[in-house]
Parts: sequence; C-alpha cells; structure tokens
Amino acid sequence: MADYSIKTELLGSDEQATLRKLDVELHASGITLTHKLAEADMRAVAAILISLKNRTHDDGNHIDFALGEWMLQADEWFGKDVGMRWIAEEVKRNAYRDYLQMLTGATLIQLQILEDFIHGCCSWLRLKTKRGKTLRVSDFLSSDPNHRNETLGTLKGALEEASLFDHGFEVRLDEFVKKRNRFVHDFWVKAIKDPSFSSRPSFETLTKIEDFLSGLLTEAQELEAPFRGLFYSIDKGMAERFNIRDDMRNGVFVEWSKYEKDFLSVANVPNEPAKKPN
Repeated sequence: MADYSIKTELLGSDEQATLRKLDVELHASGITLTHKLAEADMRAVAAILISLKNRTHDDGNHIDFALGEWMLQADEWFGKDVGMRWIAEEVKRNAYRDYLQMLTGATLIQLQILEDFIHGCCSWLRLKTKRGKTLRVSDFLSSDPNHRNETLGTLKGALEEASLFDHGFEVRLDEFVKKRNRFVHDFWVKAIKDPSFSSRPSFETLTKIEDFLSGLLTEAQELEAPFRGLFYSIDKGMAERFNIRDDMRNGVFVEWSKYEKDFLSVANVPNEPAKKPN
C-alpha cells in the first residue's frame, strides 16, 4: 500500500526550527496551527509547505491537505481568498529564485569562456604584466594554485600595456572587470547580508539581482566577439606568414573570420601619417 503521509523527514533543520518557534505542527496527514499567526509568519509557513511539496514526488501526498488547511486558516484570519493569493505569490517567488540560480550559472560559464579567450590571447602574444612578467599557458595550467592566481584584472592590464585596444574599449574593460570581480568575490555575500534580503526576499530585491546578473552576462557575451576576432587575426597572420593555405580553408577558421570586424572596431590602429603636399 502506498504511503501518502507527509514526508516531514525532508524538512531542513532551519525549517523545523521555524515551525517549532511558531508552534506549528506538521504531522502525517495535515497541519495544526495552535494560535493566530502574524502575516509574515503565515507566509513563512506557506513557503515551507510549498518547498516541501516540491521535494515530494508522489501524487496524492498529504502535503496538499496541509496546504488546503493552511489556506482555509489564512482566509479565516485575514480575509477571503487571501490564502490562495499568498500561495500564488510564494510559487512565483520560488520560480523567480530558481531562474536567478540558472542565470547565475549561465553568467559564471560565460565569464569562464571569455577569460579562456583572454588567457589564450595573452599566451599567443607573449603579453607581459606591468611588473614585466610574461604570461604563458603554463601560468594558467599550473598545478600550483598560487601560480595560477592571475586575475582577469592582471590580464586586462597586460592587454592595456600592449596597447591592443582603443581607449574606449579599455574603459569598457575596466568597468567589466570591476563587475566581474564583484560577482566572483562578494556579490552573493553582500546580497544576503543586505537588510532587504531574507529567506523570502522581496520581488524588488530579486529584480535588482536579475538586473546585475543579466547585465554582466550580456556584457561578457558582447566582449567575447572582439577576442574571437583577435584570435582569428593571430591565426590569419600566422597562416599568411607561413603560407599555410590549408589552415586558411579550415571550416573553423572560415567561421571565425566574421569576428575580425569586431576586433578591428576596437583595435588601437594608428592613424596614417598625412601625406606631404606635392
């Protein structure tokens, strides 16, 4: 016989502590609210029930009974249809938070892709840091974490020293590096410590997080094109120099040719000297 009892063993320790604090009993077939709760506390209980339902994968589980009892009690205490409205808000909030987690992962992947291109460019061009150290592939693949600890800021500095890009693009890189470092080092810590962030952050707080993440992701995607173009320009120069025509007809080589214009649009191309009048 199927066991449809509420799987209270799936509750986290913080969820159990919240229910105990509010004198709320979640048992095998429902929920017992021993006294009237404040709106914030009722919403906190709803968030726990919805989260537990999402972790319960069998149809007919009695967690639905608990949610139904919670909604009836919310309507009795706070007004008709309030329970359904609050449940809908919690479901929407959970979906938004799930989306932000995926956006965070996508942003991290895109940053790593971009940094890989920059690493490669630095290695190919034998770029040097301001301290005169040449950046090599071995710096990025070393088994020594201290030796690998070349930040994107250092790499960006090496590119700046080489004067590969025009001033406008270097300024853009500066701003990107600041946001990238914020994302990597302390973005989530500061977000969680912000008074507006809680176990149930407001939609306004979630929207601010989305704006930062989506902006950083878009910028990383747009910055990738010039570095792809730089990679293509390096390969093109080598192929022409050594007359390797087979490489120039390679499918990947041809595909990347479309990025050359992106690099040239931000490259630091010196102005041609004015022609002397005859």
